[in-house]
Amino acid sequence: MGGFQSVQRLALFCLAVLISAPHALADGKFVVLDATIESEALSQELETMQGDAMLQDVADAVNALFIVPDDVGLRFSECEESNAYFSAEDMEITLCVELLSEMDESLKETYPDEDDRREAVAGAFTATVLHEVGHALVSVLEIPVTGREEDAVDQLSAWVLIEADMADAVLSAAETYYTAEAQEADHETLADEHSLDQQRYFNMVCWVYGSNPDDNADLLVDWELPEARAEQCPDEYALINKSWSALLAAHLR
Repeated sequence: MGGFQSVQRLALFCLAVLISAPHALADGKFVVLDATIESEALSQELETMQGDAMLQDVADAVNALFIVPDDVGLRFSECEESNAYFSAEDMEITLCVELLSEMDESLKETYPDEDDRREAVAGAFTATVLHEVGHALVSVLEIPVTGREEDAVDQLSAWVLIEADMADAVLSAAETYYTAEAQEADHETLADEHSLDQQRYFNMVCWVYGSNPDDNADLLVDWELPEARAEQCPDEYALINKSWSALLAAHLR
């Protein structure tokens, strides 16, 4: 299958940061734990999609960037649902293997070529892991957050990837939210702690556009980013960059 170049780019970017920055001592790190999967079919799917390798690459990249006081586990599990979440009690990020299947399915129309789709899935998956890493950082580093934490860690994930020259991964993640099912919102969806999937889609597209409007002008048409929102995107991304840089300054290697 594909070589998951997007995940490898993140690892190389973070390695460069680690080499160039003063080294700081820390006891904790993000650690990949053994998968807990009973289904042979799901185990095979995880192996086919090189999920364990992707997760280790992301863990290596995150460890090259962030200083944490205690270990945080990352584990693939069979959940009977497509999900990912951080447990502060267990100090563990769970990534449901079903999530990879759903991402693959949601990106089939945009990426009919299997290798291209695997690369897109790898990017979307990386964004999801970084989203959960954001929850872990907010918890273990006691980072203050105003507004929805879910929105804040969406911003963190996008910021890390954009700064690592991986805006394509942010766009792949955005695509997984813009599905036919997402167009219908019931009361439970509207009351959820997450923004609506369509809003998450446009937020991510906006931040990519705002990070470099000249190079990303195609997002206005091809990704249907409204001009009224696009005008605000450079300021939005500048604020994200300034805010997360300040909040994490003491915890970056």
